[in-house]
Amino acid sequence: MLLAIPLVMAVGVLREPRWYPSVDDAQTELRVRDVWTANPPLTGLGGRIGVYGPDQGSHPGPLSFWSLSGFYRLFGADSWALHAATASLNIIATGLTLWLLRRRGGLALLLGAAPVLAALAHAYGGYALTLPWNPYMPVLWWMVFLIGVWSLLCGDLPVLPVTVFAGSFCMQTHISYVGLVGALAGLSVVAVAYWIFVRRRDGREWRRSITSAALGTAVGAVLWFPPVAEQITRSQGGNLDKIVRYFGNPPEEPLGLGRGLGLVLANLNPWHLLTEPVIDGRSFLGGPTLSGALLLIAWAVAVIVSWRLRHGALLRLHVLLAVVLELGVASVSRIFGPTWVYLALWVWGICAMLVIAVGWSMCALVAKVAPDDARHRLATAGAVGAVAALVFVTAQFTVDAASVSVFQPELSEASAELVPKTIEALDQGAVPGGGRDGRYLVTWHDPQYLGGRGFTLFNELDREGFDVGAPEFFQGAVTRHRVLGPEEATAGIHLAVGSDIETWNAEPSYRQIASYDPSGPTGRAEYERLRAEVAVELEAEGRSELTSLFRENPAAFRYEDGLSEELRERVDRMVELGSPVAVFVGPPLPVD
Repeated sequence: MLLAIPLVMAVGVLREPRWYPSVDDAQTELRVRDVWTANPPLTGLGGRIGVYGPDQGSHPGPLSFWSLSGFYRLFGADSWALHAATASLNIIATGLTLWLLRRRGGLALLLGAAPVLAALAHAYGGYALTLPWNPYMPVLWWMVFLIGVWSLLCGDLPVLPVTVFAGSFCMQTHISYVGLVGALAGLSVVAVAYWIFVRRRDGREWRRSITSAALGTAVGAVLWFPPVAEQITRSQGGNLDKIVRYFGNPPEEPLGLGRGLGLVLANLNPWHLLTEPVIDGRSFLGGPTLSGALLLIAWAVAVIVSWRLRHGALLRLHVLLAVVLELGVASVSRIFGPTWVYLALWVWGICAMLVIAVGWSMCALVAKVAPDDARHRLATAGAVGAVAALVFVTAQFTVDAASVSVFQPELSEASAELVPKTIEALDQGAVPGGGRDGRYLVTWHDPQYLGGRGFTLFNELDREGFDVGAPEFFQGAVTRHRVLGPEEATAGIHLAVGSDIETWNAEPSYRQIASYDPSGPTGRAEYERLRAEVAVELEAEGRSELTSLFRENPAAFRYEDGLSEELRERVDRMVELGSPVAVFVGPPLPVD
């Protein structure tokens, strides 16, 4: 399949050098390895749901982990296999989208919509479509779900199981889809009931419809069994309770309908879809709204055209889009806190569907008014143009995919030095713990990367078969069965970054077994000089209270208000040079 070529290219490029997953990706790999074990994942990845810590909530369900697991093992069960598995799921989603489109409008609609889907995938980029990060994973399955709901509105009930899977995948993987998919699921139930009980067909078709409905219900029951089981079996309230409580009583005021509408319009931008990446370089939602307004005007014209043509399938698509747009504005309006771009990546799927709806409506109009002898020539020209556009966009995507890189390559570079040295020291038995037979309490201090390097080390030791656990504070991240108390461990492993290294070097019972300095001796001397200069300047500016923050996390410090440009330049250079990292082993110590 032509649309698969860019993702195959990206996966090939990501084969070397080895990627070391960090933060959320490391947590994802832990859970993917847990599938088909005695401790299978029952909830999704930990999210910004409640207070970070042991009581933190997770995204609704584990379907992404279960879906990745087969491909993960097929491709070798290493970190690269995560990339390959993610790409495989997105290739399947693309194939299902094209299959559903052909069921709705034949080869003509498939050819016309394929360049739009290629442009959408290119806009998301090879980086996002191969990275197993939960906000990115549903973006193409959202398209499967939308077209599946449209198919149900048209009475095509055999697609119900696929639609249930796609909607469940989106809903369980990232919380931002819950309202959208939940409401559209209700619409789908009404549509299925209508076609079975109101628009009764002949006996054979009716039995087929009942079978499809029963199969779809069974698929939904199986897919939602894990999170429901987790909820029921937790004595003090399960994850679904945490989600309801947190979003039912949010800690901040939501954006409101006015801002929600503006942010949706800013992302309904077909030109941006064709010319710029959706994710790269865009941390927050926002932008000009004119293109979105123009697209909605074009869509309104398309609705009128479809109504005049009495085109049933198109009218049902327009009804669906009207509902989805209202739900989208309502969903964005409920965002509170920073408007991170990953909270509404589904808007670009709606944008693509609007473009498809407008294009198909115009083609239907041309086919209606064109002379009989011109229709064949127009259809042929349109097909040739669509194929040419598809080849062009796919070629562009493939070229871009050839230069894709892993998430935060500087973390992988550091881990490539630290992890093998740590494993070697533990294997040799020259440090406390008992080698492969020991149980290790792993702790870390990495404020700059949200604990990223610590999660990487934890994941890699677990991959290598070491019996590792983390303090209870991290149970939402490393899973409950990997929580370990000091009294249960034979040794402690600590990853220290920056100034924390000095603290652990002063601990006589701990031994440093691995270290990495990204800047080398010369760069480290420059780093220390800059650190001393910044400390002096903070004192001179009367901001000495920021010294501890600066020592802990220079990357966060540079966002403080009221600092001189010269000071910011020094801090930026320190961040560029990077902080040293070291791993220590010693007796398991109590964790505060």
